Amino acid sequence: MKTEISARQLVLLSIAVVVALVFANYEHLLPYRWQTYTAPDGKFSVRLPGKANVETKQVPGDDGKMTSLTLIGVEPTRDTSYTCSYFDSESLGKEPPEQALEASMAGSLTKISGELTSLQHITVQGYPGIDWHARAHGNSLVDARMILVGDRLYMIMAVSRADRDREPKTVQKVFDSFKVLKP
Repeated sequence: MKTEISARQLVLLSIAVVVALVFANYEHLLPYRWQTYTAPDGKFSVRLPGKANVETKQVPGDDGKMTSLTLIGVEPTRDTSYTCSYFDSESLGKEPPEQALEASMAGSLTKISGELTSLQHITVQGYPGIDWHARAHGNSLVDARMILVGDRLYMIMAVSRADRDREPKTVQKVFDSFKVLKP
């Protein structure tokens, strides 16, 4: 007994197969659920590839006093983790911006056992900043942007496991999404 398939049935079957493939490969086709995080104090916003988790820690500052460091992170993508952090310190405003930024970068490099591979001085909305890249322990790659706004230092960072895992377009999208809303 022969069964004939009509053109309509063939189209419906094709659509069903495409829908099934999309659902089965959703994480690869649309890997990120972009969300904008706006700070509770209204001072900045950043767009991240996932839901933001916020954590505040007390860390020693350059002057030896404890200071609050706020970390905004998302669950890592397949191969890269993204964070935005900031802290306030009166000492930041007392030295030239380039010096404060490079000293903060040097401290970060020390903490991650990193080796600087590139450094570029930038301006973001009129505020001084730096973009830097480094290799860290375990052959991971670090893309970072630091922006100095008065006595507040912002750092947006992406850490990838290796060269092949780096997501340059996503990193740039995160960096470019950062906005100072109130100084």
